[in-house]
Amino acid sequence: VGIIEADIDSMVDAEKVSAQCVATVQLRTGGFCHLDASMVEKGLNSMDLGKLDLVVQCLEMIAGLQPDSFEAQLDLAEACATAGDITKASEVAQAALDAEPDSVRALHCLANCHAARKQWDAAIAAYRRLLRLAMLADDTDPAERGRLHYDLACVLRETGSLDEALNHLAACQELQPRFLPAYRDTVEIHRGRGEAERAIAAAERALEVAPDEPAIWNDLGFLRLAAGQPQEAGQAFGRAMKLRPGHMEAICGAAEALSAAGHHDRAVALCEKLVVKRAFQARPHLAYARVLRAAGDLRGALRQVNTALGIAPTDADAARLKRALLVEADSP
Repeated sequence: VGIIEADIDSMVDAEKVSAQCVATVQLRTGGFCHLDASMVEKGLNSMDLGKLDLVVQCLEMIAGLQPDSFEAQLDLAEACATAGDITKASEVAQAALDAEPDSVRALHCLANCHAARKQWDAAIAAYRRLLRLAMLADDTDPAERGRLHYDLACVLRETGSLDEALNHLAACQELQPRFLPAYRDTVEIHRGRGEAERAIAAAERALEVAPDEPAIWNDLGFLRLAAGQPQEAGQAFGRAMKLRPGHMEAICGAAEALSAAGHHDRAVALCEKLVVKRAFQARPHLAYARVLRAAGDLRGALRQVNTALGIAPTDADAARLKRALLVEADSP
C-alpha cells in the first residue's frame, strides 16, 4: 500500500502514516485544498510503484482465475487506478459496466478515470448519472451524495461552468456540512471572478462549521488583505498562526498585512526571520520582496524575487512581481 498525503504546508500527517511503515509521499499544495491530476502524477513518480504493482499483479491473477467475477474485475480496476495505470483501469471498469450497467461502483471508477484523463465531457456525464442513481436509491448516504456533488463541481470548474459548479458545491455543503473542500473551492471560484464579498462570506461560512481550521483563517486573511482590510487580515492570520504555530503561509500573510498597514519595519523584521528559517522555499522570499517593495527598497525586492525564482523558476506570481519591479526601477 502506498499513500499520497497532501497539506498546504506541514508534514504532520505524512509523518504519522510513515511511522506505521507505510510508503508515504508528502505533497505541499501551495494553498489548494485538493489534489489535481498533475499533483497526483508528481506523487506517483516519487513513489516506489514496483511494490504497488505486486498488488495489481495479484488482482490480475485473481481476475484471470475468476473471469466471471464482477467484484474481482472491479477490484482490479480500482487497483490499476491507484497504481496510476488509468488506461487499464478505464478499460476494466468499462467492461464491468457493460456487464452490469447499473453498477454504481463501476460507474464511479469509470467517472474518476475520465476525470484523471481530462475527458471532461465523459466525466460530467458519468457523475451526473451517478447523482441520478443516488437520488433514486433510498439507502444512499447523504455524505456520499454530497461527495458526488463535489466531484461533479470539480470537473465543471475545469470546463469553465462556474455557476453550475457553485450550485453543486452548495448542494455538497448542505449534505455534508463539515466537508471543507466544498467551502474552499467556493471561495476560490468567487475570488477568481473578483467577487470579494462573496468569497469572504464563503470563508466565514466555513469557519462557522470549522472554527479551529487554520487553513480557512489563512484564506480569510488573504481575502481581507486583497479587499484592502489589513487590520482584519492581520487578525485572521494571527488566528491561523495560533492554531498552527509555524504556519508559513499565515506568517507571510501577516508580514504583508503589516506592510499594507504601514508598519514596514515590523514587516521587514518578520520576513527576515522567516527567510532564515525557510531559506530554500520560494514563498517567504516572495513575501519579503513584496514587503520591501512597499517600503520603497526596489533593489532589495529584486534580490528577494530573484531568489524566489531561483528556487521556483515557474512561479507565476514571482515572475509577475519581477516584471513590475523592473518597470518601476526603470521609471524616473
